[in-house]
Amino acid sequence: MYVNEFLRTLGCSPHKRLFEHAFTAALAGPGVGSGSFRHGAVLTDGPRVVSVGYNQYKTHPRLREVSSYPHLHAETHAICKHGIDNCDGLSMYVVRVRRDGNIGTSEPCRICKYFLDLADVRVVYYTTNEGWEQLNWDESGPLPQKIRVG
Repeated sequence: MYVNEFLRTLGCSPHKRLFEHAFTAALAGPGVGSGSFRHGAVLTDGPRVVSVGYNQYKTHPRLREVSSYPHLHAETHAICKHGIDNCDGLSMYVVRVRRDGNIGTSEPCRICKYFLDLADVRVVYYTTNEGWEQLNWDESGPLPQKIRVG
């Protein structure tokens, strides 16, 4: 599904504008792997975007503590820019744009899920090949619950 087609499926949903911002971040970033991994993320407080991130080869010291691959993914980039201690209760939108202009699955990886939990981000909305899903963290533990919504 092409990006514009995906955005049309959202209609007047409040999610549409925030997904649009995440797509802009994905397309503005350099991408990694010869540009084949173009992910964008926006950290939000209600309808307000508070931080933007995209995949890149830049590293961060906090990532070196938990991964032998310390390059910034879109999610960790947005969290690090906003400050890991300033994300309590926020939401995040994550998208992937393939080389052919179609959306792709952008479910956060294990390291990103760890950082999202560490930062106390409560909900993550992300694109799939067919639409979008959301991950909700609850107080019972670090593993999020997946909900198919689009």
